[in-house]
Amino acid sequence: MARDRFDDQLGEVGEAVVDLAELVCDRLRTALGALVEGDERRAERVLDGSRDVAARCAEVESACFSAIALQHPVAGDLRYLLSSFAVVGELRQLSALADRFGQYARIADGSQFGPVDVRSLSELAVGTAETAVDAYRRLAAAGSREERDAVADDDGPCHGTVLRRERLGRFCGNASEGLVLWLADPENAPADADEMAVRLAAVLAVRDLRRVGIRAVNIAGRVLHAATNDDGLINRYDTRRSPERA
Repeated sequence: MARDRFDDQLGEVGEAVVDLAELVCDRLRTALGALVEGDERRAERVLDGSRDVAARCAEVESACFSAIALQHPVAGDLRYLLSSFAVVGELRQLSALADRFGQYARIADGSQFGPVDVRSLSELAVGTAETAVDAYRRLAAAGSREERDAVADDDGPCHGTVLRRERLGRFCGNASEGLVLWLADPENAPADADEMAVRLAAVLAVRDLRRVGIRAVNIAGRVLHAATNDDGLINRYDTRRSPERA
């Protein structure tokens, strides 16, 4: 009976993390859509939901701690709970990035970002996050060792997240270089404070799009560790490193 109850707790934690992850991805997609279109109403909707997401994160973190404290799990179960807790932390950071994109959408829309293809970068960033979430979803639903191993396969979602992030990193690097050249052209010099704010929003948006990919890989890394005890992807990309190296 005790094991059955613990299995129920593990299932509840998994469902809660998946629900939270889907909410965060929706916020991210909405915020980036607002940025592309310059839709302040959608941006405000994202920003208004920030506190609710923070509260949800705290609830799921508490559920992870409760399961650990009450059941004293070992080995694979402990890795799963600790990884789930860490995934929630990454989701919290992704939600914060969604808030930033919402703030940038208050200032400008993607058409004002010079050579930067905000729409394409946004779609790739959201796709990277969703691939990482799919990795966790499949881990949470895994009922056998074979299903857990499939999450970690070379053609599975964990490594798929890395491939998407590397592509996103290259595209963001190219966008940053193009943006610098565009900003250096005297013809594109800002005429006033409002235009200066738009230019700054463009620079920060590209930086934060790159960070979406980094957070996604951190999620995939926690999933991989929970599934196979392989910690090779954990903190593979350190957000404190320079953009060129990240």
